[in-house]
Amino acid sequence: MTGRTALVLGLSEAASATAHRLHRDGWRVALAVDAPPKVHRRKMAFADAWWDGSAVLEGTACVRFSPERIARQGCAMGVVPFLALAPEAALGVLPWAVAVDARLAKRSPPLRLQGRAALTIGCGPGHIAGETCDLAIETQWGERLGAVIEAGPTAALAGEPRAIDGVGRERIVYAPVGGVLRALRDIGDPVAAGETVARIRDTEIAAPIRGTLRGMLRDGLEVTSGDKVLEVDPRPAGLAIFTGIGQRPAMIAEGVARAIEMTHPRHQVVLPSPATVPDSLNPISK
Repeated sequence: MTGRTALVLGLSEAASATAHRLHRDGWRVALAVDAPPKVHRRKMAFADAWWDGSAVLEGTACVRFSPERIARQGCAMGVVPFLALAPEAALGVLPWAVAVDARLAKRSPPLRLQGRAALTIGCGPGHIAGETCDLAIETQWGERLGAVIEAGPTAALAGEPRAIDGVGRERIVYAPVGGVLRALRDIGDPVAAGETVARIRDTEIAAPIRGTLRGMLRDGLEVTSGDKVLEVDPRPAGLAIFTGIGQRPAMIAEGVARAIEMTHPRHQVVLPSPATVPDSLNPISK
């Protein structure tokens, strides 16, 4: 019996929203990633747990745990545990009922999950339902966003960022050089067009438009040329959205939840009632 356990790979917005949704649905869910996450919308994800040991997203806490503690106690601890482990290692920590690849790897080959858990779900470009995973989730904006794919591939990487107040890709800044990022402003700060908001070595990074800083990679993160560094919401602070679960990640998470709930004879998952864990085992209560 694998129990009501789920592993979600990644600390991106999509991975965080998925873990948040499954946790609220009563799953004992853990997140796993093996490198500092290059997530610029950090207040819309659990990404800062990598550096701070914990992060909170819409009332749910994500806390770093050791693999040994997860293996010993499981994940029913009132929080979402985070494992600093490579996917292959994380998949071996528990006999997971569900494994979800929510890293949304745009250009690298996806992990072949099929057979690594009772039910495997792949999100985004590269995943093929029936080959890399049992079920796949469409992640591109459009009518099929969040759709559950039972056979075949998700859509190939394409398209532009969804516009905010008519402003598309021009609100996003990519690293012109590689090096250590030094953030000079915080997410949520108002910024002016052309204002220096970060540096990479001796290269100044300016806000591309006036608005509210919606995202910024973590200060001190090593970046490579071409990495997405920051994003500006063209709306003023009172209207800009830079915290909480975004619409697209929420729809991806909804798709994962639907995939799990689908009745399919190839991957029935045994779902016992979630275990009750005393407060003494809850890291937040210590």
